[in-house]
Amino acid sequence: MLQRYLHAMTRISLLAILMNPTLLNAESVRTLDWLDLVPGTQRNDVLAQKNTNFHDLDKMSDAIIADTKARLQGLQQNPQLVTKLHQQTVNIPGYIVPLEFGDVDTIYEFLLVPYFGACVHYPPPPINQIIYIKYPQGLKSSDFFEPYRVEGTLLVKGYTSDIAQAGYSLDAKEVVLYEY
Repeated sequence: MLQRYLHAMTRISLLAILMNPTLLNAESVRTLDWLDLVPGTQRNDVLAQKNTNFHDLDKMSDAIIADTKARLQGLQQNPQLVTKLHQQTVNIPGYIVPLEFGDVDTIYEFLLVPYFGACVHYPPPPINQIIYIKYPQGLKSSDFFEPYRVEGTLLVKGYTSDIAQAGYSLDAKEVVLYEY
């Protein structure tokens, strides 16, 4: 009798779990680091670019400057993307570079970049370090000096305009201030 009761309770519990719409629709959200967007063959070049202080070129030797320029040209001319990330639901922190304002203070399209000022200063990051974001809900342009966390479906699909290029696109479901 106890065995029948336990068996019935197990069935009811399993049925309740399976019928829970939250669990049925749950997507696995992968938290990305910016280096996750770079294939292993280019990671050292991306790290070298991030660690180069372009404001103190006079303190760098000619050999280091030449090596840095060669790495940057390779990243810009032959960017590689991580295709296994295509159509994954991800979240990634970064900084916003506005592209299209719907009105005075709401943006619907922007670039997400790994560090503040990335697309303003020379040289820009390689395209595998820039994500083009569409956010239909719109984001109030209150403070773009702060990092944001963006969640949505990542596409290995480039974006090109007169002012920028991106290797990835993302249809954002959520854009919020990043909390450390």
